[in-house]
Amino acid sequence: MFEFDDKRVLLGADAHADVLAANLTRYGTMVGEPQPRIDVFKLPHHGSGANLSSGVVSAINCRRYLISTNGDNYDHPDDTAIARVVLGSPGAVTFYCNYDSPRTGPWVVRGPAVGATFKLPKPGKSGLR
Repeated sequence: MFEFDDKRVLLGADAHADVLAANLTRYGTMVGEPQPRIDVFKLPHHGSGANLSSGVVSAINCRRYLISTNGDNYDHPDDTAIARVVLGSPGAVTFYCNYDSPRTGPWVVRGPAVGATFKLPKPGKSGLR
């Protein structure tokens, strides 16, 4: 967890879902919030469904998610991970992706139907600002 100026960024790295969920519950107790507010959550392991459980998503109050991958090696983000975020979040969510890839591009069209917005780099670019 990175906190600065009343903003919280959760950097999921390669955390295992069970460890992350348990520690988010512990963090919530520490800050006095049953579902701690997270301003931005960088999904663990590039949006892998194996590293993101429904328990992780339900443990926090977050609506903005970062996905950092071009999808080349493991076809991430997984549709399962995206579904868990969309279904488990308290409202509409936004995903910020650093690549427009075969794994993220279709979600720009699909997302609004399920309450999600996908922000991708401009054509020919990688990364967002």
